[in-house]
Amino acid sequence: MKNIILISIISLIASHLPAQSEGNFKASRSQSYQTESINFENYNLQQQINAIPDANYNSLDNQSIYTPTDNNYAKNIAFAGENVMTLNINALSNQKAKEYVAIFNVTQAGNTAEEADKLLNDRINAFMTGANSLDIGKDNLYVDMVSFLPRYELVATKKVFSKKTYTETPKGFILQKNIHVKFAKPEILDRLISIAAKNEIYEIVKVDYTIENPEKIYQELRNKAFEYLNQITVNYNKIGMKLDSAYKITAENTWATYPATRYSSYQAYSSVSMDAVKGGTQVTEAEKTQTSFYNSIPADNYDIVINPTIIEPVVQYSYNLRVKFTLKERTPYKEVKREQEFIMLTPNGEVKTIKISEK
Repeated sequence: MKNIILISIISLIASHLPAQSEGNFKASRSQSYQTESINFENYNLQQQINAIPDANYNSLDNQSIYTPTDNNYAKNIAFAGENVMTLNINALSNQKAKEYVAIFNVTQAGNTAEEADKLLNDRINAFMTGANSLDIGKDNLYVDMVSFLPRYELVATKKVFSKKTYTETPKGFILQKNIHVKFAKPEILDRLISIAAKNEIYEIVKVDYTIENPEKIYQELRNKAFEYLNQITVNYNKIGMKLDSAYKITAENTWATYPATRYSSYQAYSSVSMDAVKGGTQVTEAEKTQTSFYNSIPADNYDIVINPTIIEPVVQYSYNLRVKFTLKERTPYKEVKREQEFIMLTPNGEVKTIKISEK
């Protein structure tokens, strides 16, 4: 009896562990809270392979996701006919960037063009000096001119025999430039942001991820998929399906997903029931914190995954191999009759022919 009670308690505890490990994002999706979240019924991989123009995309913060859908599991084997079989193999490779390029926007207002230009250049030069202290050479820094526009304000003027009118007159200038910074270690970005903040540069436009030799990554995925296909062929040969002698047609598809398209946001909170508020009491809602996080492509629908453990945003390369096998048609059974002739010599010296039919 004690053993039965102990097992029941362990089962009860274990049933709560998965829900807790899924975090607040999962909880916010399952309840009627305000949420900006990803729809995991994603892109139909088979439509991607067939290049159908109106393929079914679902959005992640207005970005397309390229993940095999749960409803149409792309790697399943399908029979198109009695002797036709289609096989899909999905491969995924998670790759850390070799280099990064961060873009900072700098905006400066001034009463004159010379003043705006001087103030902006002072801030940029101070930022570049700080960047050089991080062993970022001048060749890895680039200043891009964005815009230089006059500012206007409305001035009221009153003319004889007319009502008061408002006229736009120049009132200073606004100058914008972008600073491009290339660096190799991701932790440098935090230090760059600190240097930018000291120089009143508060806007980081984006961070680009650079991967060297992507063709080698695709070739590795292709080799892995072919090895996996050969192993499947060997396994099917063991049960009498000679896939190696079948007529084969193949097609492949590749794509890459960068971290900028893989961030999702949500709000997780719990509110009291409004039924508890009586007498028309006014309720002021508190501002809810919005959380953003890197949401990588899940690997559950992939046959092959290279570098499966992810602890930082990565570039994800996907490869799909589709193979159509046309097996030899089965020969229908036909009843065949065979006749054999025997010559027999009787004791009287007569020769007789005897015919025997066999099925």
